[in-house]
Amino acid sequence: MLHRSERGTRTTPGGRYHPWLHAERLGVNVVYEVLEDGCLGHWDAEARIITLARGLTQRQRRAVLAHEVEHASHDDRPLLDAVLHARRERATDAAAARRLIPIEQLLEALRWTGNERELADELWVDVHTVRMRLASLTPRERVLLEQRLAS
Repeated sequence: MLHRSERGTRTTPGGRYHPWLHAERLGVNVVYEVLEDGCLGHWDAEARIITLARGLTQRQRRAVLAHEVEHASHDDRPLLDAVLHARRERATDAAAARRLIPIEQLLEALRWTGNERELADELWVDVHTVRMRLASLTPRERVLLEQRLAS
């Protein structure tokens, strides 16, 4: 059974964001190919296709797909300016991390470990996504974590 979240995206019964269902809702096809230059995923706005690199772990696929679905949800197109491109990639990483790791799930995981790999395992994402979520905490979220972890 699937549940619809407040943002209109789909989640599992456990409340986890489901990027494959979000892609489906957006009318985006997901394919797997061998990608070059260390690329893990790619959004093609014209074809409305997300390509994921073959050989990714399940957690990596989930994290990379969430990132590419963020691009798809904004209908992002290529940027020629390297600074703007890097800025958008970071914002996309942060948005995907927020979808994948709600603050309450992060808090629960942080109650028993501060190790990035263990957090990634518990939260069903890759280490990069854990790092992005921690780096993009809002001031309010920081205070909430500090208060709850201190008690």
